[in-house]
Amino acid sequence: MRVGGLLAAFALVLIGHSKTWASQYNLIDLNALLGSNAGFGSSAVSINNAGQVTGTAINSTGTNSAQVYIYDGTAVHTLGPLITQGGSMGATSGSSINAAGHVVGSANIGVTDRGYLYTGGALQDLGLLPTWTDMYANGINDRDQIVGSGHVPDGNYHAFLYSGGVKTDIGTLAPGYSALANGINNLGQIVGEANSPTAGYHAFRYSNGVMQDLGVLPGGRTSTGTAINNLGHVVGQADNNLRNEQAFIWTGSTLQDLGTLGGTTSSANGINGLDQVVGWSLVSPSVQHAFLYSGGTMQDLNSLIDPASGWKITDAIAINDSGEIVGNGTDPQGHSSAFLLVPTPESGTCALLTLATGGLLVRRRRQRR
Repeated sequence: MRVGGLLAAFALVLIGHSKTWASQYNLIDLNALLGSNAGFGSSAVSINNAGQVTGTAINSTGTNSAQVYIYDGTAVHTLGPLITQGGSMGATSGSSINAAGHVVGSANIGVTDRGYLYTGGALQDLGLLPTWTDMYANGINDRDQIVGSGHVPDGNYHAFLYSGGVKTDIGTLAPGYSALANGINNLGQIVGEANSPTAGYHAFRYSNGVMQDLGVLPGGRTSTGTAINNLGHVVGQADNNLRNEQAFIWTGSTLQDLGTLGGTTSSANGINGLDQVVGWSLVSPSVQHAFLYSGGTMQDLNSLIDPASGWKITDAIAINDSGEIVGNGTDPQGHSSAFLLVPTPESGTCALLTLATGGLLVRRRRQRR
């Protein structure tokens, strides 16, 4: 078959697939799977490369109404309240899940909060560092190293690392000030935010015992690091010279502004090993949509799902290396609900067809020379 015939054949295939191009993700309604366990809503905050998801389900407005859950690809399982050594029970929220399906998060025990680790079918209280009054577990890597933050006696927050059963205060950018740890990669590098006497909060990366200030955007004053991948690349939000928060990525030198979906403000929440970034952006002064940033382009996730779903996706929290995305939005009934987006086979097929067609065009040009 001549190249022209091949191009025509590919064009017919592409036309046949054109109806599926607008829907590049299938949406799984996690709130619906949770059923009565999420009668008052749900959130999704983390996904591992196996597609397991964790988050929080709210089943009532009473005591212990919030429970952490795990979605394993077929069903949702709630993990119940945390029970301390003293017998106290606390409502739980999920923060992060690693490759083994181990989950960390926080539980409210009376007037204090405690970090926990879920492994072996049970929730384990991580306890407190000496003199700390509370503790929040925010991230876990595949080595079961855990990071988070807690209050110290002077009223500030300090960041901690839990590794091999030992909790360590990793300090701050300046004595007498605060630091919050939000995530950790498989190299043990930690991301978060810390303040100092000369500046507001700045994003930091902690590596090999050193807390590095990642700086701010040009003309800006503050920044926050929210997630880190195994390349050591960091995402978060930082204000610009107009004092509008902007999503950023840091890959080793300075913060790169990722822009917005048309509004004034955006924030990056998650990053995978391919440097694909997810978060949220204003599209107008009062309307917020979730975004995917990939290959230098920010896309509105609402434009990549079936418009007939009735969903409004407002916030994307995490993305795995397969491109699966979790976050939160409003379902067709108007409820605040958690979702999982799974790339459709058609979106991959169309991408391959586009590459193939491009290759044929190049070949045809070379034949003409």
